[in-house]
Amino acid sequence: MKRPRNRSYVLTMSSSTMKSLSYVSKKNSFYDRMDVREQFSKTIPQIAKDHFCLGLNPAKSCLAVGPGDGLFEIEFFKHIMPDLKSLTAVEPCPQSAAELRHNLQRHMSNVDSVVHEKTIQEFMRESRHGGQSYDAILIFHVFYYINGEDRAIMCRSLFGDLLRPGGTLVVQHACKRSSDNLTLCDLLNPSHGIPSYEDMKAEALKVGFEFDVEFEFPVALDCRDPDDLLLAFFSYLVRKEITMDKFKTAVSSLSPDWQLRNSYMIGMFRTSGVEHACK
Repeated sequence: MKRPRNRSYVLTMSSSTMKSLSYVSKKNSFYDRMDVREQFSKTIPQIAKDHFCLGLNPAKSCLAVGPGDGLFEIEFFKHIMPDLKSLTAVEPCPQSAAELRHNLQRHMSNVDSVVHEKTIQEFMRESRHGGQSYDAILIFHVFYYINGEDRAIMCRSLFGDLLRPGGTLVVQHACKRSSDNLTLCDLLNPSHGIPSYEDMKAEALKVGFEFDVEFEFPVALDCRDPDDLLLAFFSYLVRKEITMDKFKTAVSSLSPDWQLRNSYMIGMFRTSGVEHACK
Protein backbone atom coordinates (compact mmCIF):
# COMPACT_ATOMS: atom_id res chain seq x y z
CA MET A 1 0.00 0.00 0.00
CA LYS A 2 1.27 3.50 -0.78
CA ARG A 3 2.17 5.73 2.13
CA PRO A 4 0.05 8.85 2.52
CA ARG A 5 1.24 11.89 0.61
CA ASN A 6 1.91 15.47 1.73
CA ARG A 7 1.69 15.00 5.47
CA SER A 8 3.77 18.08 6.36
CA TYR A 9 0.69 20.21 7.04
CA VAL A 10 -0.81 17.98 9.75
CA LEU A 11 -2.85 20.00 12.27
CA THR A 12 -2.17 23.30 10.54
CA MET A 13 -5.67 23.97 9.22
CA SER A 14 -8.24 25.88 11.21
CA SER A 15 -11.77 24.55 11.70
CA SER A 16 -13.16 27.01 9.16
CA THR A 17 -10.53 25.97 6.60
CA MET A 18 -11.36 22.29 7.10
CA LYS A 19 -15.03 23.02 6.42
CA SER A 20 -14.13 24.79 3.19
CA LEU A 21 -12.16 21.85 1.80
CA SER A 22 -13.78 20.36 -1.27
CA TYR A 23 -15.45 17.00 -1.03
CA VAL A 24 -13.14 15.68 -3.75
CA SER A 25 -9.98 16.61 -1.81
CA LYS A 26 -11.37 14.90 1.31
CA LYS A 27 -12.39 11.79 -0.59
CA ASN A 28 -9.09 11.56 -2.46
CA SER A 29 -7.18 11.74 0.81
CA PHE A 30 -9.24 8.81 2.07
CA TYR A 31 -8.68 6.71 -1.07
CA ASP A 32 -4.96 7.56 -1.16
CA ARG A 33 -4.68 5.69 2.13
CA MET A 34 -6.55 2.60 0.97
CA ASP A 35 -5.73 -0.36 -1.25
CA VAL A 36 -9.32 -0.52 -2.50
CA ARG A 37 -8.47 0.09 -6.16
CA GLU A 38 -5.92 -2.72 -6.15
CA GLN A 39 -8.29 -5.12 -4.39
CA PHE A 40 -11.20 -4.14 -6.64
CA SER A 41 -9.04 -4.79 -9.71
CA LYS A 42 -8.24 -8.27 -8.42
CA THR A 43 -11.89 -9.06 -7.63
CA ILE A 44 -13.59 -7.93 -10.85
CA PRO A 45 -11.84 -10.50 -13.13
CA GLN A 46 -12.93 -13.23 -10.71
CA ILE A 47 -16.51 -12.03 -10.99
CA ALA A 48 -16.16 -11.84 -14.77
CA LYS A 49 -15.54 -15.59 -14.91
CA ASP A 50 -19.13 -16.07 -13.73
CA HIS A 51 -20.69 -13.06 -15.41
CA PHE A 52 -22.86 -15.25 -17.63
CA CYS A 53 -24.74 -16.19 -14.47
CA LEU A 54 -25.34 -12.61 -13.42
CA GLY A 55 -27.73 -11.49 -16.10
CA LEU A 56 -25.49 -8.51 -16.84
CA ASN A 57 -23.63 -9.62 -19.96
CA PRO A 58 -26.43 -8.63 -22.37
CA ALA A 59 -27.21 -5.36 -20.55
CA LYS A 60 -27.33 -2.47 -23.00
CA SER A 61 -28.26 0.43 -20.72
CA CYS A 62 -27.13 1.43 -17.24
CA LEU A 63 -27.70 4.11 -14.61
CA ALA A 64 -24.69 4.87 -12.39
CA VAL A 65 -25.52 6.68 -9.15
CA GLY A 66 -22.84 8.91 -7.61
CA PRO A 67 -19.91 7.43 -9.54
CA GLY A 68 -17.45 10.23 -8.73
CA ASP A 69 -14.62 10.02 -11.28
CA GLY A 70 -16.15 6.75 -12.54
CA LEU A 71 -12.99 4.63 -12.51
CA PHE A 72 -14.54 1.80 -10.47
CA GLU A 73 -17.62 1.72 -12.66
CA ILE A 74 -15.61 1.84 -15.89
CA GLU A 75 -13.58 -1.18 -14.83
CA PHE A 76 -16.78 -2.99 -13.89
CA PHE A 77 -18.35 -2.21 -17.27
CA LYS A 78 -15.34 -3.45 -19.23
CA HIS A 79 -15.24 -6.82 -17.46
CA ILE A 80 -18.90 -7.48 -16.63
CA MET A 81 -20.99 -5.48 -19.10
CA PRO A 82 -19.07 -5.55 -22.40
CA ASP A 83 -22.19 -4.94 -24.52
CA LEU A 84 -23.14 -1.68 -22.80
CA LYS A 85 -24.43 0.88 -25.30
CA SER A 86 -25.74 3.74 -23.19
CA LEU A 87 -24.85 5.10 -19.75
CA THR A 88 -26.63 7.67 -17.64
CA ALA A 89 -24.61 8.94 -14.67
CA VAL A 90 -25.91 11.07 -11.81
CA GLU A 91 -23.08 12.90 -10.03
CA PRO A 92 -23.86 16.00 -7.94
CA CYS A 93 -20.26 17.21 -7.45
CA PRO A 94 -19.19 19.47 -10.39
CA GLN A 95 -15.50 18.60 -10.02
CA SER A 96 -16.23 14.87 -9.97
CA ALA A 97 -18.65 15.23 -12.88
CA ALA A 98 -15.93 16.91 -14.95
CA GLU A 99 -13.46 14.11 -14.13
CA LEU A 100 -16.15 11.54 -14.96
CA ARG A 101 -16.81 13.04 -18.40
CA HIS A 102 -13.08 13.03 -19.12
CA ASN A 103 -12.67 9.39 -18.04
CA LEU A 104 -15.71 8.24 -19.99
CA GLN A 105 -14.40 9.90 -23.14
CA ARG A 106 -10.97 8.39 -22.58
CA HIS A 107 -11.99 4.85 -21.66
CA MET A 108 -15.53 4.36 -23.03
CA SER A 109 -15.84 6.57 -26.09
CA ASN A 110 -17.88 3.86 -27.82
CA VAL A 111 -20.65 4.16 -25.22
CA ASP A 112 -23.30 6.87 -25.51
CA SER A 113 -23.04 8.58 -22.12
CA VAL A 114 -24.65 11.54 -20.39
CA VAL A 115 -23.70 12.97 -16.98
CA HIS A 116 -26.33 14.78 -14.89
CA GLU A 117 -24.93 17.18 -12.27
CA LYS A 118 -27.63 16.70 -9.65
CA THR A 119 -28.50 14.56 -6.66
CA ILE A 120 -30.15 11.19 -7.16
CA GLN A 121 -33.19 12.56 -5.32
CA GLU A 122 -33.52 15.35 -7.90
CA PHE A 123 -32.98 12.91 -10.74
CA MET A 124 -35.67 10.55 -9.44
CA ARG A 125 -38.20 13.36 -9.08
CA GLU A 126 -37.54 14.55 -12.62
CA SER A 127 -37.56 11.01 -14.05
CA ARG A 128 -40.74 9.89 -12.35
CA HIS A 129 -42.93 10.60 -15.33
CA GLY A 130 -40.32 10.27 -18.04
CA GLY A 131 -40.68 6.53 -18.55
CA GLN A 132 -36.91 5.91 -18.78
CA SER A 133 -35.74 2.58 -17.36
CA TYR A 134 -32.46 0.67 -17.41
CA ASP A 135 -31.11 -2.85 -17.70
CA ALA A 136 -28.78 -2.28 -14.77
CA ILE A 137 -28.18 0.25 -11.99
CA LEU A 138 -24.82 0.61 -10.21
CA ILE A 139 -24.54 2.18 -6.77
CA PHE A 140 -20.99 2.07 -5.43
CA HIS A 141 -20.40 3.53 -1.94
CA VAL A 142 -23.25 6.03 -2.11
CA PHE A 143 -25.71 4.95 0.58
CA TYR A 144 -23.44 6.24 3.38
CA TYR A 145 -24.48 9.77 2.44
CA ILE A 146 -28.26 9.27 2.16
CA ASN A 147 -30.51 9.34 5.22
CA GLY A 148 -32.76 6.43 6.13
CA GLU A 149 -36.03 7.84 4.78
CA ASP A 150 -34.46 8.81 1.46
CA ARG A 151 -32.76 5.39 1.19
CA ALA A 152 -36.12 3.65 1.48
CA ILE A 153 -37.69 5.97 -1.12
CA MET A 154 -34.70 5.44 -3.41
CA CYS A 155 -34.92 1.64 -3.21
CA ARG A 156 -38.64 1.72 -4.01
CA SER A 157 -38.03 4.01 -6.98
CA LEU A 158 -35.22 1.82 -8.29
CA PHE A 159 -37.42 -1.26 -8.06
CA GLY A 160 -40.65 0.23 -9.33
CA ASP A 161 -39.60 2.89 -11.83
CA LEU A 162 -35.99 2.84 -12.98
CA LEU A 163 -35.13 -0.85 -13.46
CA ARG A 164 -36.68 -2.86 -16.26
CA PRO A 165 -38.23 -6.27 -15.50
CA GLY A 166 -35.33 -8.67 -15.07
CA GLY A 167 -32.94 -5.77 -14.50
CA THR A 168 -30.04 -5.94 -12.04
CA LEU A 169 -29.14 -3.65 -9.16
CA VAL A 170 -25.43 -3.75 -8.26
CA VAL A 171 -24.40 -2.38 -4.85
CA GLN A 172 -20.86 -2.01 -3.54
CA HIS A 173 -20.71 -1.20 0.16
CA ALA A 174 -18.84 -1.91 3.40
CA CYS A 175 -19.92 -4.90 5.51
CA LYS A 176 -20.83 -4.17 9.11
CA ARG A 177 -19.60 -7.47 10.50
CA SER A 178 -16.02 -6.93 9.44
CA SER A 179 -15.39 -3.26 8.68
CA ASP A 180 -13.35 -1.16 11.07
CA ASN A 181 -14.31 1.96 9.10
CA LEU A 182 -18.00 1.60 10.03
CA THR A 183 -17.09 0.84 13.64
CA LEU A 184 -14.89 3.94 13.65
CA CYS A 185 -17.83 6.03 12.42
CA ASP A 186 -19.97 4.65 15.26
CA LEU A 187 -17.28 5.62 17.76
CA LEU A 188 -16.93 9.13 16.32
CA ASN A 189 -20.67 9.83 16.29
CA PRO A 190 -22.86 7.05 17.78
CA SER A 191 -26.07 8.97 17.05
CA HIS A 192 -25.60 9.24 13.27
CA GLY A 193 -25.72 5.61 12.17
CA ILE A 194 -23.86 4.81 8.95
CA PRO A 195 -25.68 2.08 6.98
CA SER A 196 -23.86 -1.16 6.23
CA TYR A 197 -24.11 -3.53 3.27
CA GLU A 198 -26.31 -5.75 5.43
CA ASP A 199 -28.70 -2.81 5.96
CA MET A 200 -28.84 -2.11 2.23
CA LYS A 201 -29.42 -5.78 1.41
CA ALA A 202 -32.34 -5.89 3.84
CA GLU A 203 -33.78 -2.70 2.31
CA ALA A 204 -33.52 -4.09 -1.22
CA LEU A 205 -35.22 -7.35 -0.28
CA LYS A 206 -37.93 -5.45 1.59
CA VAL A 207 -39.06 -3.54 -1.50
CA GLY A 208 -39.15 -6.66 -3.66
CA PHE A 209 -35.70 -7.25 -5.12
CA GLU A 210 -34.55 -10.85 -5.39
CA PHE A 211 -31.07 -11.61 -4.09
CA ASP A 212 -28.78 -12.93 -6.81
CA VAL A 213 -25.14 -13.20 -5.80
CA GLU A 214 -22.49 -11.35 -3.79
CA PHE A 215 -18.71 -11.14 -3.69
CA GLU A 216 -16.57 -10.03 -0.76
CA PHE A 217 -13.07 -8.59 -0.87
CA PRO A 218 -10.72 -7.17 1.82
CA VAL A 219 -9.40 -3.62 1.96
CA ALA A 220 -7.25 -1.75 4.47
CA LEU A 221 -7.11 1.92 5.49
CA ASP A 222 -3.74 3.30 6.60
CA CYS A 223 -4.43 5.75 9.46
CA ARG A 224 -0.83 6.37 10.42
CA ASP A 225 0.05 10.07 10.58
CA PRO A 226 -3.57 11.24 10.22
CA ASP A 227 -3.89 14.69 8.70
CA ASP A 228 -6.60 17.30 8.45
CA LEU A 229 -7.91 16.02 5.14
CA LEU A 230 -8.58 12.56 6.56
CA LEU A 231 -10.15 14.14 9.63
CA ALA A 232 -12.31 16.35 7.41
CA PHE A 233 -13.50 13.33 5.42
CA PHE A 234 -14.65 11.43 8.51
CA SER A 235 -16.22 14.59 9.95
CA TYR A 236 -18.18 14.92 6.71
CA LEU A 237 -19.12 11.25 6.78
CA VAL A 238 -20.46 11.23 10.35
CA ARG A 239 -22.00 14.73 10.09
CA LYS A 240 -20.05 15.98 13.11
CA GLU A 241 -16.85 17.98 13.57
CA ILE A 242 -14.24 15.60 15.00
CA THR A 243 -11.13 16.62 16.89
CA MET A 244 -7.80 15.03 16.05
CA ASP A 245 -7.45 13.70 19.60
CA LYS A 246 -10.82 11.96 19.40
CA PHE A 247 -9.97 10.50 16.01
CA LYS A 248 -6.63 9.14 17.20
CA THR A 249 -8.18 7.65 20.33
CA ALA A 250 -10.89 5.90 18.31
CA VAL A 251 -8.46 4.51 15.71
CA SER A 252 -5.96 3.26 18.29
CA SER A 253 -8.74 1.45 20.16
CA LEU A 254 -9.58 -0.48 16.97
CA SER A 255 -6.09 -1.21 15.67
CA PRO A 256 -2.76 -0.90 17.51
CA ASP A 257 -0.92 -0.72 14.17
CA TRP A 258 -3.33 1.96 12.86
CA GLN A 259 -4.35 -0.20 9.90
CA LEU A 260 -8.12 -0.48 9.74
CA ARG A 261 -9.26 -3.76 8.15
CA ASN A 262 -12.46 -3.78 6.19
CA SER A 263 -14.54 -5.99 3.95
CA TYR A 264 -16.36 -4.58 0.97
CA MET A 265 -19.21 -6.47 -0.66
CA ILE A 266 -20.45 -6.32 -4.23
CA GLY A 267 -24.04 -7.50 -4.14
CA MET A 268 -26.37 -8.10 -7.06
CA PHE A 269 -30.14 -8.03 -6.88
CA ARG A 270 -32.70 -8.32 -9.64
CA THR A 271 -36.30 -7.61 -10.40
CA SER A 272 -38.47 -10.49 -11.51
CA GLY A 273 -39.12 -11.08 -15.17
CA VAL A 274 -36.15 -12.94 -16.64
CA GLU A 275 -34.57 -16.17 -15.49
CA HIS A 276 -30.80 -16.36 -15.74
CA ALA A 277 -29.35 -18.70 -18.30
CA CYS A 278 -27.41 -20.64 -15.68
CA LYS A 279 -30.50 -21.48 -13.60
